[in-house]
Formats: sequence, structure tokens, C-alpha cells
Amino acid sequence: MREQNENERLEKIAEKSIYAKGISKITQQYCCNEMFLPHIIPGTILELGPAEGIMTDILYPKYPVGYTVVDGSSLFCNQIKERYPKINAINSIFEEFTGGGGGGEK
Repeated sequence: MREQNENERLEKIAEKSIYAKGISKITQQYCCNEMFLPHIIPGTILELGPAEGIMTDILYPKYPVGYTVVDGSSLFCNQIKERYPKINAINSIFEEFTGGGGGGEK
């Protein structure tokens, strides 16, 4: 029951999200490029809570092999999967995520 309520809450947040707009998007892009990219070692990447995929848009083209995103919103997972059909996008809340899998399983 808790998972269902959390999933519903996350879907409502996703429907109204403005995370990828304006200064928020610019800030995320800057942080990713300046703070994360210099420290990434090529290999398997797990991105938790990508939302609209601002960081995914920067990282995935550089490191497409073994890239997985996990988000509690199916809307966000579907948006990312539309842009990057080969990405492993898993719709799961973090508390229920057990890793692995490519078919959206938990």
C-alpha cells in the first residue's frame, strides 16, 4: 500500500514538474558538467531520480554502455526512454529497487 501511495504521489509531481525549465535547468547542467563529469570513470552508471533527464542528456551520450536510470515516475522513465530507446529505464521507488533488469522491473 505504501508503494502505491508513493507512486501516485510521484506521478502527480511529475505531471506538474518545472524542474527542467529556466534557472533550475541551467544550474543542473552546470553542476553536471563542472562537478560530476570530471570525476566519472567510464563503466556502468546508475542515475537515481533523473526526473526529466537533464543530467541524462549530458551523461548518456558520453557513456551509453551500461547506463541505467531509476525513477519513481513512469512519466519520467517513458520520456527518457523515448529520447534514448536503448537506455535501461526502471520505474521504481528507491526503497523497492533491487537492481538489475532491463524491462522496467523492480
